[in-house]
Amino acid sequence: MDSDISINILQSFSRMSGQFINKDKSVLTFSNNISSHQRLHLSRKIGIPIRDNIRKYLGILMEKTLKKSQTFQPIIDKISSRVLSWKEKYLSPAGKEILVKAIVQAIPIYSMSTFLLPKKVTRTPEQLIAKFWWSSSKDKGIHWLSWVKLSQPKVLGGLGFKDIHLFNISLLAKQGWFMLKYQNSLMASFMKAKYFPKFSFLDADLGRKPSWLWRGIIKARYLLKQGLRWRVGDGSKINIWDDFWVANKHEFLLRSGRTNVICKVADLIDQSTEGWNLALINSIFSHWESKYITATPLSRFGCEYELNWNYEKSGVFSVKSAYRLASSLNLQGMLDNPPIGEPSSNALQKSIWNIVWKLKIPKKL
Repeated sequence: MDSDISINILQSFSRMSGQFINKDKSVLTFSNNISSHQRLHLSRKIGIPIRDNIRKYLGILMEKTLKKSQTFQPIIDKISSRVLSWKEKYLSPAGKEILVKAIVQAIPIYSMSTFLLPKKVTRTPEQLIAKFWWSSSKDKGIHWLSWVKLSQPKVLGGLGFKDIHLFNISLLAKQGWFMLKYQNSLMASFMKAKYFPKFSFLDADLGRKPSWLWRGIIKARYLLKQGLRWRVGDGSKINIWDDFWVANKHEFLLRSGRTNVICKVADLIDQSTEGWNLALINSIFSHWESKYITATPLSRFGCEYELNWNYEKSGVFSVKSAYRLASSLNLQGMLDNPPIGEPSSNALQKSIWNIVWKLKIPKKL
Protein backbone atom coordinates (compact mmCIF):
# COMPACT_ATOMS: atom_id res chain seq x y z
CA MET A 1 0.00 0.00 0.00
CA ASP A 2 0.99 3.66 -0.48
CA SER A 3 0.95 4.18 3.29
CA ASP A 4 3.51 1.42 3.79
CA ILE A 5 5.76 3.00 1.16
CA SER A 6 5.47 6.40 2.86
CA ILE A 7 6.33 4.89 6.24
CA ASN A 8 9.33 3.04 4.79
CA ILE A 9 10.60 6.27 3.21
CA LEU A 10 10.38 8.11 6.54
CA GLN A 11 12.04 5.24 8.39
CA SER A 12 14.83 5.04 5.80
CA PHE A 13 15.41 8.77 6.08
CA SER A 14 15.67 8.56 9.87
CA ARG A 15 18.00 5.57 9.72
CA MET A 16 20.35 7.07 7.12
CA SER A 17 20.43 10.65 8.43
CA GLY A 18 20.24 9.96 12.15
CA GLN A 19 17.45 12.53 12.39
CA PHE A 20 14.21 11.31 13.92
CA ILE A 21 10.81 12.80 13.20
CA ASN A 22 9.17 14.61 16.09
CA LYS A 23 5.54 13.62 15.62
CA ASP A 24 4.35 16.18 18.16
CA LYS A 25 5.70 18.98 15.96
CA SER A 26 4.72 17.46 12.60
CA VAL A 27 1.56 17.67 10.51
CA LEU A 28 0.41 16.10 7.27
CA THR A 29 -1.02 18.04 4.36
CA PHE A 30 -2.35 16.55 1.13
CA SER A 31 -3.16 17.57 -2.42
CA ASN A 32 -6.75 17.45 -3.66
CA ASN A 33 -5.99 14.17 -5.46
CA ILE A 34 -5.91 12.23 -2.18
CA SER A 35 -9.28 10.99 -0.88
CA SER A 36 -10.38 11.65 2.70
CA HIS A 37 -10.26 7.89 3.42
CA GLN A 38 -6.61 7.67 2.31
CA ARG A 39 -5.72 10.74 4.35
CA LEU A 40 -7.19 9.35 7.55
CA HIS A 41 -5.62 5.93 6.98
CA LEU A 42 -2.13 7.38 6.47
CA SER A 43 -2.49 9.77 9.40
CA ARG A 44 -3.48 7.00 11.80
CA LYS A 45 -0.77 4.65 10.59
CA ILE A 46 2.05 7.20 10.81
CA GLY A 47 0.73 8.84 13.95
CA ILE A 48 0.88 12.41 12.61
CA PRO A 49 -2.24 14.65 12.57
CA ILE A 50 -3.70 16.25 9.44
CA ARG A 51 -3.78 19.99 8.93
CA ASP A 52 -5.31 21.43 5.78
CA ASN A 53 -4.31 25.05 6.29
CA ILE A 54 -0.60 25.47 6.92
CA ARG A 55 -0.28 29.22 6.79
CA LYS A 56 3.51 29.43 7.00
CA TYR A 57 6.43 27.08 6.52
CA LEU A 58 9.99 28.29 7.12
CA GLY A 59 8.78 31.87 6.86
CA ILE A 60 6.92 31.44 3.54
CA LEU A 61 3.14 31.65 3.20
CA MET A 62 1.69 28.35 1.98
CA GLU A 63 -1.77 29.45 0.79
CA LYS A 64 -2.16 28.31 -2.82
CA THR A 65 -4.55 31.07 -3.82
CA LEU A 66 -2.08 33.88 -3.10
CA LYS A 67 -0.16 35.76 -5.76
CA LYS A 68 3.60 35.34 -5.72
CA SER A 69 4.14 38.86 -4.42
CA GLN A 70 1.78 38.10 -1.52
CA THR A 71 3.47 34.77 -0.82
CA PHE A 72 6.76 36.52 -0.09
CA GLN A 73 5.20 39.41 1.85
CA PRO A 74 6.56 38.07 5.20
CA ILE A 75 10.10 38.70 3.90
CA ILE A 76 9.30 42.34 3.16
CA ASP A 77 7.53 42.71 6.52
CA LYS A 78 10.52 41.30 8.39
CA ILE A 79 13.00 43.57 6.59
CA SER A 80 10.73 46.58 7.11
CA SER A 81 10.41 45.91 10.86
CA ARG A 82 14.18 45.60 11.24
CA VAL A 83 14.90 48.79 9.34
CA LEU A 84 12.24 50.77 11.21
CA SER A 85 13.61 49.58 14.55
CA TRP A 86 17.01 51.08 13.66
CA LYS A 87 15.67 54.32 12.24
CA GLU A 88 15.58 56.25 15.51
CA LYS A 89 19.09 55.24 16.54
CA TYR A 90 22.13 57.40 15.96
CA LEU A 91 24.16 55.25 13.58
CA SER A 92 27.25 56.16 11.62
CA PRO A 93 27.44 55.20 7.91
CA ALA A 94 29.84 52.40 8.88
CA GLY A 95 27.32 51.08 11.39
CA LYS A 96 24.52 51.23 8.85
CA GLU A 97 26.65 49.39 6.30
CA ILE A 98 27.29 46.53 8.71
CA LEU A 99 23.61 46.23 9.66
CA VAL A 100 22.50 46.20 6.02
CA LYS A 101 25.05 43.62 4.87
CA ALA A 102 25.04 41.33 7.90
CA ILE A 103 21.34 41.34 8.78
CA VAL A 104 18.95 42.89 6.24
CA GLN A 105 20.41 41.31 3.10
CA ALA A 106 20.71 37.95 4.84
CA ILE A 107 16.99 37.71 5.68
CA PRO A 108 15.74 36.50 2.24
CA ILE A 109 18.66 34.13 1.51
CA TYR A 110 16.76 30.91 2.30
CA SER A 111 13.82 31.83 0.08
CA MET A 112 16.09 33.10 -2.71
CA SER A 113 17.99 29.79 -2.72
CA THR A 114 14.76 28.03 -3.65
CA PHE A 115 12.53 30.48 -5.51
CA LEU A 116 12.93 33.23 -8.07
CA LEU A 117 11.42 36.20 -6.26
CA PRO A 118 9.23 38.58 -8.30
CA LYS A 119 10.85 41.90 -9.21
CA LYS A 120 8.37 43.71 -6.98
CA VAL A 121 9.55 41.68 -3.99
CA THR A 122 13.25 42.33 -4.69
CA ARG A 123 12.80 46.05 -5.37
CA THR A 124 10.93 46.81 -2.13
CA PRO A 125 13.78 45.78 0.23
CA GLU A 126 16.21 47.80 -1.90
CA GLN A 127 13.99 50.86 -1.51
CA LEU A 128 13.79 50.30 2.25
CA ILE A 129 17.57 49.94 2.51
CA ALA A 130 18.15 53.08 0.42
CA LYS A 131 15.79 55.11 2.64
CA PHE A 132 17.53 53.77 5.74
CA TRP A 133 20.97 54.55 4.31
CA TRP A 134 20.28 58.16 3.38
CA SER A 135 18.00 59.09 6.29
CA SER A 136 18.96 60.30 9.73
CA SER A 137 17.10 60.32 13.03
CA LYS A 138 15.77 63.79 12.14
CA ASP A 139 14.86 63.71 8.46
CA LYS A 140 14.45 61.42 5.45
CA GLY A 141 17.61 62.66 3.76
CA ILE A 142 18.43 63.15 0.10
CA HIS A 143 19.34 60.18 -2.07
CA TRP A 144 22.59 61.47 -3.52
CA LEU A 145 23.33 58.29 -5.47
CA SER A 146 21.08 55.71 -7.11
CA TRP A 147 20.76 52.16 -5.82
CA VAL A 148 22.54 50.96 -8.97
CA LYS A 149 25.63 52.92 -7.91
CA LEU A 150 25.43 51.83 -4.26
CA SER A 151 25.21 48.16 -5.27
CA GLN A 152 28.41 48.28 -7.30
CA PRO A 153 31.60 46.86 -5.72
CA LYS A 154 33.74 49.24 -3.70
CA VAL A 155 36.53 49.04 -6.29
CA LEU A 156 34.09 50.53 -8.80
CA GLY A 157 33.00 53.38 -6.55
CA GLY A 158 29.98 51.72 -4.93
CA LEU A 159 29.41 50.43 -1.42
CA GLY A 160 29.10 46.73 -2.21
CA PHE A 161 25.42 46.37 -1.28
CA LYS A 162 23.82 43.36 -2.93
CA ASP A 163 21.53 43.75 -5.91
CA ILE A 164 18.89 41.39 -4.55
CA HIS A 165 17.63 40.17 -7.92
CA LEU A 166 21.16 39.32 -9.13
CA PHE A 167 21.93 37.66 -5.80
CA ASN A 168 18.74 35.61 -6.20
CA ILE A 169 19.85 34.47 -9.66
CA SER A 170 23.31 33.55 -8.31
CA LEU A 171 21.85 31.44 -5.50
CA LEU A 172 19.58 29.58 -7.94
CA ALA A 173 22.53 28.96 -10.26
CA LYS A 174 24.05 26.96 -7.42
CA GLN A 175 21.07 24.58 -7.62
CA GLY A 176 21.84 24.05 -11.31
CA TRP A 177 25.51 23.43 -10.52
CA PHE A 178 24.49 20.85 -7.92
CA MET A 179 22.39 18.97 -10.49
CA LEU A 180 25.28 18.95 -12.97
CA LYS A 181 27.89 17.74 -10.50
CA TYR A 182 25.72 15.30 -8.53
CA GLN A 183 23.55 13.73 -11.17
CA ASN A 184 22.76 10.69 -9.02
CA SER A 185 21.44 12.78 -6.14
CA LEU A 186 17.76 12.58 -5.22
CA MET A 187 17.06 16.13 -6.39
CA ALA A 188 18.84 15.73 -9.74
CA SER A 189 17.19 12.35 -10.40
CA PHE A 190 13.74 13.72 -9.61
CA MET A 191 14.17 16.82 -11.79
CA LYS A 192 15.53 14.77 -14.69
CA ALA A 193 12.66 12.27 -14.52
CA LYS A 194 10.08 15.07 -14.49
CA TYR A 195 11.52 17.76 -16.80
CA PHE A 196 14.30 16.42 -19.03
CA PRO A 197 14.30 12.60 -19.21
CA LYS A 198 15.79 12.58 -22.73
CA PHE A 199 18.17 15.55 -22.48
CA SER A 200 20.87 16.98 -20.29
CA PHE A 201 20.12 19.78 -17.85
CA LEU A 202 21.94 22.30 -20.05
CA ASP A 203 19.58 21.49 -22.96
CA ALA A 204 16.34 21.10 -20.98
CA ASP A 205 13.19 23.12 -21.73
CA LEU A 206 10.90 24.76 -19.20
CA GLY A 207 8.26 22.08 -19.85
CA ARG A 208 4.57 21.99 -19.00
CA LYS A 209 3.33 23.32 -15.65
CA PRO A 210 6.80 23.83 -14.18
CA SER A 211 7.23 24.34 -10.46
CA TRP A 212 8.49 27.61 -8.99
CA LEU A 213 11.82 25.94 -8.21
CA TRP A 214 12.30 24.69 -11.78
CA ARG A 215 11.35 28.08 -13.25
CA GLY A 216 13.99 29.73 -11.09
CA ILE A 217 16.70 27.22 -11.97
CA ILE A 218 16.01 27.58 -15.69
CA LYS A 219 16.13 31.38 -15.31
CA ALA A 220 19.54 31.11 -13.63
CA ARG A 221 20.91 28.60 -16.13
CA TYR A 222 22.10 31.32 -18.51
CA LEU A 223 24.35 32.71 -15.79
CA LEU A 224 25.62 29.24 -14.99
CA LYS A 225 26.47 28.57 -18.63
CA GLN A 226 28.57 31.74 -18.82
CA GLY A 227 30.92 30.41 -16.16
CA LEU A 228 31.08 26.73 -17.03
CA ARG A 229 34.09 25.24 -18.74
CA TRP A 230 34.92 21.64 -19.56
CA ARG A 231 38.32 20.40 -18.50
CA VAL A 232 39.69 18.50 -21.47
CA GLY A 233 40.49 14.84 -20.88
CA ASP A 234 40.87 12.72 -24.00
CA GLY A 235 38.55 15.16 -25.81
CA SER A 236 36.31 12.45 -27.25
CA LYS A 237 33.08 13.82 -25.77
CA ILE A 238 33.60 17.59 -26.08
CA ASN A 239 32.23 19.35 -29.15
CA ILE A 240 34.73 21.86 -30.54
CA TRP A 241 32.12 24.42 -31.55
CA ASP A 242 29.21 24.04 -29.13
CA ASP A 243 30.80 23.27 -25.75
CA PHE A 244 32.60 25.67 -23.41
CA TRP A 245 36.18 24.45 -23.09
CA VAL A 246 38.69 27.04 -24.33
CA ALA A 247 40.98 28.66 -21.73
CA ASN A 248 39.77 32.22 -22.18
CA LYS A 249 38.01 34.04 -19.36
CA HIS A 250 35.82 36.11 -21.65
CA GLU A 251 34.85 33.82 -24.51
CA PHE A 252 34.72 30.03 -24.29
CA LEU A 253 33.17 29.34 -27.71
CA LEU A 254 35.18 29.34 -30.93
CA ARG A 255 33.94 31.55 -33.76
CA SER A 256 36.27 30.99 -36.71
CA GLY A 257 37.05 28.03 -38.92
CA ARG A 258 33.86 26.04 -38.30
CA THR A 259 33.86 22.84 -40.35
CA ASN A 260 32.02 19.53 -40.38
CA VAL A 261 35.20 17.56 -41.05
CA ILE A 262 36.27 17.67 -37.42
CA CYS A 263 33.85 18.12 -34.50
CA LYS A 264 35.43 16.70 -31.35
CA VAL A 265 38.32 18.16 -29.38
CA ALA A 266 40.04 14.76 -29.70
CA ASP A 267 40.50 15.58 -33.41
CA LEU A 268 42.77 18.48 -32.43
CA ILE A 269 45.03 16.32 -30.26
CA ASP A 270 48.15 14.61 -31.63
CA GLN A 271 47.75 11.12 -30.21
CA SER A 272 51.45 10.29 -30.67
CA THR A 273 52.66 13.18 -28.52
CA GLU A 274 49.47 13.52 -26.40
CA GLY A 275 49.64 17.26 -27.05
CA TRP A 276 47.92 19.75 -29.33
CA ASN A 277 48.26 19.30 -33.09
CA LEU A 278 49.70 22.78 -33.68
CA ALA A 279 49.82 22.56 -37.47
CA LEU A 280 46.15 21.57 -37.72
CA ILE A 281 45.00 24.17 -35.18
CA ASN A 282 46.90 27.02 -36.88
CA SER A 283 45.49 26.05 -40.26
CA ILE A 284 41.85 26.17 -39.06
CA PHE A 285 41.56 28.90 -36.45
CA SER A 286 42.45 32.55 -36.18
CA HIS A 287 45.71 33.59 -34.50
CA TRP A 288 44.04 34.48 -31.19
CA GLU A 289 41.83 31.40 -31.07
CA SER A 290 44.83 29.19 -31.82
CA LYS A 291 46.63 30.85 -28.93
CA TYR A 292 43.73 30.20 -26.55
CA ILE A 293 43.37 26.57 -27.68
CA THR A 294 47.04 25.74 -27.20
CA ALA A 295 46.97 27.47 -23.79
CA THR A 296 44.19 25.09 -22.68
CA PRO A 297 45.77 22.34 -20.54
CA LEU A 298 45.35 18.69 -21.43
CA SER A 299 45.10 15.88 -18.91
CA ARG A 300 48.29 13.86 -18.84
CA PHE A 301 46.30 10.74 -18.00
CA GLY A 302 43.68 11.02 -20.77
CA CYS A 303 40.91 10.93 -18.17
CA GLU A 304 37.27 11.74 -18.75
CA TYR A 305 36.30 15.36 -19.21
CA GLU A 306 35.15 17.25 -16.14
CA LEU A 307 32.92 20.25 -15.63
CA ASN A 308 34.60 23.18 -13.89
CA TRP A 309 33.59 26.68 -12.78
CA ASN A 310 35.95 29.05 -14.54
CA TYR A 311 35.78 31.86 -12.00
CA GLU A 312 37.31 29.98 -9.07
CA LYS A 313 40.83 28.54 -8.98
CA SER A 314 39.47 25.38 -7.42
CA GLY A 315 37.01 24.94 -10.30
CA VAL A 316 34.14 24.68 -7.80
CA PHE A 317 31.12 26.95 -8.13
CA SER A 318 30.68 29.69 -5.53
CA VAL A 319 27.81 32.14 -5.12
CA LYS A 320 30.32 34.95 -4.56
CA SER A 321 32.01 34.56 -7.94
CA ALA A 322 28.64 33.90 -9.64
CA TYR A 323 27.32 37.18 -8.24
CA ARG A 324 30.37 39.05 -9.57
CA LEU A 325 29.78 37.49 -12.98
CA ALA A 326 26.05 38.36 -12.84
CA SER A 327 26.87 41.97 -11.98
CA SER A 328 29.31 42.18 -14.88
CA LEU A 329 26.82 40.68 -17.35
CA ASN A 330 24.08 42.96 -16.06
CA LEU A 331 26.23 46.04 -16.64
CA GLN A 332 26.65 44.87 -20.23
CA GLY A 333 22.89 44.38 -20.60
CA MET A 334 23.31 40.62 -21.04
CA LEU A 335 20.96 39.54 -18.23
CA ASP A 336 17.22 40.25 -18.06
CA ASN A 337 17.77 43.70 -16.48
CA PRO A 338 18.24 46.59 -18.90
CA PRO A 339 21.79 47.90 -19.35
CA ILE A 340 22.71 50.63 -16.89
CA GLY A 341 25.80 52.07 -18.52
CA GLU A 342 29.46 51.25 -18.35
CA PRO A 343 31.13 50.83 -14.93
CA SER A 344 34.25 52.74 -14.02
CA SER A 345 36.16 49.50 -14.28
CA ASN A 346 39.48 50.40 -15.88
CA ALA A 347 42.64 49.57 -13.98
CA LEU A 348 43.48 53.17 -13.00
CA GLN A 349 40.09 53.84 -11.41
CA LYS A 350 40.14 50.48 -9.62
CA SER A 351 43.54 51.24 -8.16
CA ILE A 352 42.33 54.67 -6.99
CA TRP A 353 39.30 53.20 -5.21
CA ASN A 354 41.49 50.50 -3.64
CA ILE A 355 43.74 53.22 -2.23
CA VAL A 356 40.72 55.14 -0.89
CA TRP A 357 39.20 52.13 0.89
CA LYS A 358 42.54 51.10 2.39
CA LEU A 359 43.16 54.46 4.05
CA LYS A 360 43.53 54.03 7.80
CA ILE A 361 40.72 56.42 8.76
CA PRO A 362 37.28 55.84 10.31
CA LYS A 363 34.85 54.42 7.76
CA LYS A 364 32.24 57.02 8.67
CA LEU A 365 34.40 59.56 6.82
